[in-house]
This record gives sequence, structure tokens and C-alpha cells, in this order.
Amino acid sequence: TRLRVEVHRQGGIYEQIYHKGAPEAPVKKIGESDKTGTKVNFKPDREIFKDETVLFDFNYLTNRLRELAFLNAGLYIAIKDERTGKKNEFQYSNGVAEFVAYMNQSKKSLHNDVIYFKGEKDSVECEIALQWNDSYSESIFTYCNNI
Repeated sequence: TRLRVEVHRQGGIYEQIYHKGAPEAPVKKIGESDKTGTKVNFKPDREIFKDETVLFDFNYLTNRLRELAFLNAGLYIAIKDERTGKKNEFQYSNGVAEFVAYMNQSKKSLHNDVIYFKGEKDSVECEIALQWNDSYSESIFTYCNNI
């Protein structure tokens, strides 16, 4: 029923509010900022979702946002459930290398350091991280164009 977007960029803070998908007014500058980033707050519309109850699984969303933070090194992502007060914040400076370490934290690694490399060809960037452990099964995760 309502969505508010706040964007920090180029020295300013900009805001736009939507009701039922339509902008309430054009984007307006509401302040100054030396930060960059976007903050989105929303309340889902039951008419759009066509459901009597609109429920979000906090754990599912938390896991997905954690993945996005791993996949975009340095990106800060926060989630807060206003129903319960639960919140989580994620930021990983070493991105996918930290993701592999996170995935292996409950296993015994066969070598201490995560193997990591990054390259680009024909304007396509690629990052690869891997680490062997003592388990009998392998896990391969691939991601493409995540943001």
C-alpha cells in the first residue's frame, strides 16, 4: 500500500513515496549527504498480492540478503522485521571468498586459505573462490547478474 525510497548520491538525499504503485509526487531532494546508498521501506498491498495474509519469511529473506552481500563485496545490506524487531546487517569486504569460508565454517578445511581469483574478458567480470574440506559431498554455487 505504501513504498518509500530514499537515495543518497551526488551529495544529496532524494526521496519518493508511492501509494498502490503510483508516485505521490516527483522525486524530491530532502537533504544533503556525503554517503551513497538506497533505503527502501514498504508495506505490501493485499489487493496486489491477492492473499488474505501477506507473510514474509524473515529467515528466508535474511539468507538471500546475506548472499547478495557476499556476492557484492563491500555492499552494506540491512533487514529489519518491524513485526518482531528482528534485524540483521551484512557487509563483506572480501565477498565470495568470505562466502566460501562461511559455507565451510562447520566443516574441516583441508587448507587454511580460500583460493580466490578474479578476472575480466570482453567486459565480463568473473570471480571464483574455492576451498576443499573433508566432507564427501561437493557444493557448487553459481550466480550471474545478481543486481
